Amino acid sequence: MSAEGQGRDVLITQSATLGIRRNDWKYIEPIPEGGAIPTFIEQNKNIESDSSRRSELYDLSLDPGEQNNVVDQFLELAAELQDEIDRIRTSEE
Repeated sequence: MSAEGQGRDVLITQSATLGIRRNDWKYIEPIPEGGAIPTFIEQNKNIESDSSRRSELYDLSLDPGEQNNVVDQFLELAAELQDEIDRIRTSEE
């Protein structure tokens, strides 16, 4: 937090792909087709590998356990958050 008590506007997370948290929303980009799914996802995290091929979006205020992927109900928000990840990724290169 800053001296003024302000936190970050967004938080980027990294696992097999990048994710972004903005306010109560958490978006996780999919693993690209042809990309390998890391074994830690399938073995250690108990995540179905096909779900990692899809974008994921969670409203953490209603679903803190990230059980209900609402990406299909909020496609515009998901696209906006993916664009933000792409912008940040490009600015780092």
